[in-house]
Amino acid sequence: MTTSSIANQSKPNSVFLRPALASDISKLETLLNRSYRFEGWTHETELVGGIRTNVAELTSIIEDNQQYLFVYPQTENGQQTGEILGCINVAIEDNSAYIGLFAVNPDLQGSGVGSALLAEAEVFIQRYFCYNNTTFTQSAAESSANENSIKMLVLKGRDKILAYYQRRGYVCTGNTQPFLENDSKGESNNGDLYFIEIKKALPLPS
Repeated sequence: MTTSSIANQSKPNSVFLRPALASDISKLETLLNRSYRFEGWTHETELVGGIRTNVAELTSIIEDNQQYLFVYPQTENGQQTGEILGCINVAIEDNSAYIGLFAVNPDLQGSGVGSALLAEAEVFIQRYFCYNNTTFTQSAAESSANENSIKMLVLKGRDKILAYYQRRGYVCTGNTQPFLENDSKGESNNGDLYFIEIKKALPLPS
C-alpha cells in the first residue's frame, strides 16, 4: 500500500470503525508489530525488543465478550479495500474501560487519524456505560468510587506518548504495573521498565 493510496483518508474529523474479525488477524498482527516496534513516532524499540502481539493473543481478544477490538478499514468509494489503517482495543472491567493495542499505520501518524480513533473509542465507552450501568449510589464518596473512567498503561520512558494523552485529558493515577516479558509483549531492553497508569474520568450515566 502506498502513501498516496491512503492520502484521502489522512485528516478525518471522525473515522468509521468496525469490530475486528478473525480474517483481520494477520493484518492486525503486521500493523501492531510494525507500529509498536519498527516505524513511526510511536514505536518503542529503544525500550522493548521482540514482537508486540501474536495470532494467539489477537484471537483471544476477538473471542472475549468483555473486549472490543475495533479496526479502521481503508475505503475507496465507500467500499472497504481490505487494508487496515488503524485499530484500538477496549477492555471492560467493572466501572473502567482499558484502552490498548492502539495503532495507526505509520504512513498516517501525525495526521489526526490517531486522535480520531481515540475519540471514537471514548464515545463507544461512554455509551457502553450509559446503556449497561443502571444503578449508582448518590453520596459524594460513593459516586467517586463508582466513577466511570478510561484507563491506559504507558511504558516508562515514552514521554511523547504520555504527553499526547495528557493533552487529551488523561492524568497519571500514581499507580504502576510491572512489565512482564512474554511471547506477546516483547523483551525489555531496560531492567527498570514498568507501566504508568493514566486515566480519564467520564460522567456518571444520568
